[in-house]
Amino acid sequence: MVRKFFLGWWIFFLIGCGFVVEDPSSESIDYVSLMTNVQSLTVAKGSSYTLSLPDTNEWYPQVYRTPWNKTYLFYIRGNFSGPCTLYAAEMDDEGNFKKPSVITNNLLSSIFAIFDGRKGNERVPIIYLRSYSPAFYELTPDFGLAQIFGFSFDLSPLMVWNGSAWETWAVYNSGESWRRVEVFSTTGGWDFQETSIILGYDIVQFFSTPMGGVGVIGNGESNFALLMVKEKDQTGPPFVFQQVVITIKGNTTNLSSNWILSSTLVGVNSPFVDAQGGYQIYFSWQEEGKNFTFPVGDLYRFRYLTWDKLMPRDIRSKLP
Repeated sequence: MVRKFFLGWWIFFLIGCGFVVEDPSSESIDYVSLMTNVQSLTVAKGSSYTLSLPDTNEWYPQVYRTPWNKTYLFYIRGNFSGPCTLYAAEMDDEGNFKKPSVITNNLLSSIFAIFDGRKGNERVPIIYLRSYSPAFYELTPDFGLAQIFGFSFDLSPLMVWNGSAWETWAVYNSGESWRRVEVFSTTGGWDFQETSIILGYDIVQFFSTPMGGVGVIGNGESNFALLMVKEKDQTGPPFVFQQVVITIKGNTTNLSSNWILSSTLVGVNSPFVDAQGGYQIYFSWQEEGKNFTFPVGDLYRFRYLTWDKLMPRDIRSKLP
């Protein structure tokens, strides 16, 4: 049954060291000196403070552009099961970072997501934290957190083009469907609604958290190019990237999948695709030589190998 949904094109990207060059006639991708373009997110510009330390664990990098015209890299430092601290480092247009600020600490879990909510007609940032009691919080410009209400599913952020602007969605796998959660405030207070994007256990059972990726919606069609992590040989850690491409038209869902294998990009985790920043991939990567029993590591990004080069052409043509 599973094969019916995953039969498509299985392409093994043998990544050596490579800058991406696309051949427009064949859709081929040439990887040359890839590893020289994977950038470690270490020292903040103009500061000796480091975003990512070799002797600590950093997780779940996510870029978010706030309504007050600031762009931040949010990330978690600490063990997967806690205690953890949520940080935010302001990022300029060149991808440089200022000294990070602490948003909250003493979290009992590393899982979080920040996405767009609504307060009337205004966009507001909403953070999901899985801590003592998993809940949604409104983030204020001074990095204050105001709890809204509880929520019991782990969410992943996804950047989606709606035809005129980028939105940051929060999505999760309920076990029976892949769903979007929207949080909004009305005169009666805060509320939320859920929308099923894809139905069917045989498909959504393979959607893992965390995941990154991009989507484009409109004209009766929805397209998603997702980046997840999977066990390299289906027996457990270490993890490698997997790309899943989905097209939804009416009641028809088409799905295809790639493994992105590499002798070097092993032990990756928590990917995020910054669609507005050139489709760069932010992720956590386990340092070489560490035990793969727990997939932990430091923060990295593909500075030049951008996600748009890996997406099918029919999806790229719909994006800005």
